[in-house]
Amino acid sequence: MQRKDPKSFILNDRFVDFEEFAETIRAWDLDFIQLDRGNFETEIIQVGVGDVLLTQASFNRFIDQKGSAPPGLWTFAILTDKSSDIIWRGRQVGKKSVMIYSPGSETDAQSRPGFHVYTLSYPESLLDELAQMFGIPNFRKLIESTDLITTKGSKLSKCRERTKHLLSAIKEQPKKLNSKAMLDEMSSSLSQQLISTLIFSRPEYRKPSYRRRDRALRRAKAYLREHTQEPITVRDLCRVTEVSERTLRYAFLEQFGVSPKSYLLAMRLNRVRRQLSHADPSSTKIVDVPNHWGFWHMGQFAADYRKLFGNLPSETLNRPNRL
Repeated sequence: MQRKDPKSFILNDRFVDFEEFAETIRAWDLDFIQLDRGNFETEIIQVGVGDVLLTQASFNRFIDQKGSAPPGLWTFAILTDKSSDIIWRGRQVGKKSVMIYSPGSETDAQSRPGFHVYTLSYPESLLDELAQMFGIPNFRKLIESTDLITTKGSKLSKCRERTKHLLSAIKEQPKKLNSKAMLDEMSSSLSQQLISTLIFSRPEYRKPSYRRRDRALRRAKAYLREHTQEPITVRDLCRVTEVSERTLRYAFLEQFGVSPKSYLLAMRLNRVRRQLSHADPSSTKIVDVPNHWGFWHMGQFAADYRKLFGNLPSETLNRPNRL
């Protein structure tokens, strides 16, 4: 299925002919050489909105990959959690690394059967804006002298999972591709998670200010645990942690890939969901539960709830196998 809307498109298909695949995929200029025996097969989902391009692809053969990455965009390649390793620009790359393509740069890789990859492509202007949010002058400063960053901890896994869930949601509900929520997730939340992952993996950018952010984050999380029944605001967290909203924002972006406001919204929505899951459907008015957690605009609340959980509050309250 392919949509040719000039503002957005979805390609979700399987190919058994490389030439057809190469002609269909957008932005990438590919020239593959198959090196082992057997039928070629690939599955791909590619999503484009504005200047943002996400791709998931898998190949079942030993392939010498040549060609070039999307022009005009910086592209980040991440192996999925079930992928075989790849030889990329002469180096063996596994699941803990992020491969970085400058706009239109060369694709030079050898992938074995069982290769599965996500690629995330963004304009430099967006990446500069995100880098500056973390106190780095520009994006190129973050990746200078390298095209391969080996990550630490679980941050890349979170980025991988976020990409997986986003592509799955678009695949299941393609009509939502042009929605503001989907655009925000693709161009803002996911890209913030990615930049946060790269920064965390480069020790030279973990300045003393990061220790202050770590302390602020610990205090914020402790406060949230102790006041689960209260509708907390970002201003409340700034007061408790004794840092500015900007510093708190950096701390949450670095740890969770989302702003404090987004984190608080997700926390409150989860509290609503938990309460609805344990409530008696025969005696519970749905509106009372979100009101208790500080939601007063029911239309916006329902939209936010469905975006996060994939169903409506009434479905949580009335589902047969409730918690």
